[in-house]
Amino acid sequence: MNAGITVEGTERDMAFLPLRASNSANGAIEATNAYVSGALEQAWNAQRQAMLAPDVTAFLEAARKKAGEGR
Repeated sequence: MNAGITVEGTERDMAFLPLRASNSANGAIEATNAYVSGALEQAWNAQRQAMLAPDVTAFLEAARKKAGEGR
């Protein structure tokens, strides 16, 4: 097995977990605020968006670009 492939897969898994947790927490906050204000459709949309898997590829590319700028 190619070590580069293994590292890339692990990197994606490690990036996915905190992004998923963050999206879930933010979605819960947004949905709660929408319910409180009576915006039920907005609350439903916030919940639906929070359930979607985050785009780890875009996140990793942005992080690599930012790291490259710091050199």
